[in-house]
Amino acid sequence: MALSAARSEYVSSVHGTRQKGLVQPAWRRPREDHESLVRPARHDADASGLQGVDTGAHYKRWPLEQSIAYMTANTPMAAADIERQIMRYYVLPGQALSYKVGMLTILDLRERARDQLGEDFDIREFHDAVLKNGAVPMQVLEVIVDDYIQVSKAGSAR
Repeated sequence: MALSAARSEYVSSVHGTRQKGLVQPAWRRPREDHESLVRPARHDADASGLQGVDTGAHYKRWPLEQSIAYMTANTPMAAADIERQIMRYYVLPGQALSYKVGMLTILDLRERARDQLGEDFDIREFHDAVLKNGAVPMQVLEVIVDDYIQVSKAGSAR
């Protein structure tokens, strides 16, 4: 496989741009597809910057001006949004880190369910399992997802 074909294969598998078994190189896709590739990267940059601010503000005791300078230098976020975001993280210590840990945990649990259920994996049922109990600690969510996997396996064995 040529390098560009391998790259487009990777991008399509990561970002879900494969349609009917065909993979289109990024330069041949409509603008909406380009935005779907850029948006996750931008979100990660913003989240990383906010994690830096969360740590800097609460552990290193950064003043507001230093947090603003950090976000301006390290994210593509618009200046008008930076101060509003920073103020949110100043009043809720640990929010950025908690969000990221939760996101990574849920992604890992989704992969676990997908791996164990194979063709029987249904993203809608997974979402129901994750969301039906509301906000729960990650350890409890792990038990809930493991139960969902076992029930789904038992249901598909019939």
